[in-house]
Amino acid sequence: MMNKTLKKSLVALTTATLVAALAVAVPTAARADGLTCSEAAAATKYSARNTQLCSGVDQFGAQFEIAMPKKFNGTLIVWSHGIRKNTNLPKIPVVAPNGYVVDNSPEIAPAPAIATALLKQGFALAGSGVQTQGWNQEEQVLATTIVIDQAITKFPQIDRIAAWGASLGALSTQLLAESNPGLVDAVAPLCLSDSVEANAITYASDALWLTKTLFDPSIKGTGYASGTTGYTQMVTDIGKVLTVFGALSASIQRNPLAPTWPETSTAPATLKGIPVRSAVLLMGLLAGVPTQSRTFDSSSGPKGPLETSFGLVISPALAVLENAAEAAILAVVATYDLELRAGGVVYDNTQTNWVTRLGDDGDVYAAGLTGKTAIAGMLAYLSPLNPAAPRVKADPAAVARVASYAKIQGNVTVPTITLAGTADHIAQ
Repeated sequence: MMNKTLKKSLVALTTATLVAALAVAVPTAARADGLTCSEAAAATKYSARNTQLCSGVDQFGAQFEIAMPKKFNGTLIVWSHGIRKNTNLPKIPVVAPNGYVVDNSPEIAPAPAIATALLKQGFALAGSGVQTQGWNQEEQVLATTIVIDQAITKFPQIDRIAAWGASLGALSTQLLAESNPGLVDAVAPLCLSDSVEANAITYASDALWLTKTLFDPSIKGTGYASGTTGYTQMVTDIGKVLTVFGALSASIQRNPLAPTWPETSTAPATLKGIPVRSAVLLMGLLAGVPTQSRTFDSSSGPKGPLETSFGLVISPALAVLENAAEAAILAVVATYDLELRAGGVVYDNTQTNWVTRLGDDGDVYAAGLTGKTAIAGMLAYLSPLNPAAPRVKADPAAVARVASYAKIQGNVTVPTITLAGTADHIAQ
């Protein structure tokens, strides 16, 4: 049987520490609202019979839920959801075809069907919507800690606590366990990233910079303003990225072997003599974008004259085209979010060596890149010595703020199950 006094004291300590760390970002409030519990709500939302679904709002404005089945097996499982956009969006093809409104709703499992299955097995479930979205791992740890406090206060029969989450929620889950030994008894961080920078800056932002430099220098990409002006800049960039990738796709469809560059590109004629699919493939290889996608396997091709060359020359570029569009759009939204949080530019590629980054891939994909001469020409265009390819320098103060965000150490102190994506379509 767990020591509930110890758990409660850990919750109090964690909450106090996080509130102090987030004093600027998290406004203080009096206390959490009372819980509203209903079996009818559980039956309606999760098709769960003989289960209480308790809803509440914590003292910082985060909505949360706790589901407790009558045939309880003693274990509470607390879920941390993945990243959600932190800003409303108008209707944007691919990105938000129906528009997007910031979602702060609570989530107790990856999907309602999973919640139903776990509740039927006797597990209690809980989760928070968190009071703010975007890169919110610290706020999510705080919100999850409060949910645990609410759960063990309302349901003292809870004996064990397991925490799990996906993507950014996995990072929050591991942070919860590492920073509060004894608070949870097991964790399952799924598709875990070790830091914000690894995904948001290094990979996706490289793809965005390369898209801007090679295909449309009018894309802003970094240095978004505050307020309405910055929001407009961000939305405009999404539109420009979609336009670029739409033009690239149409060009490759018209002439797979020798597609032309988009009109927005200001690359010199010598560079545009290289089929644009090679520039697309280079962009992917440099930014860590996979050469396999949901549609293209990077090996097979359609029957006909291109059957033998398609997998070697064309398919890798098409896969990158499909994946990099998502990566570049992710970078726009994520960069906008991080810059607002950090107060300045956080992406920096002044020290990036694209030649080193390409490495042996220049030999592996030589055919798709149109040979050594073409590779050398494209890399020369991306050189820091080329004024047409200006590098981005980060604001040191903003970088320091991002660096101060809590990071996992990889300490395994409780039974841990991890799950990694073997074929992530945005970052290898």
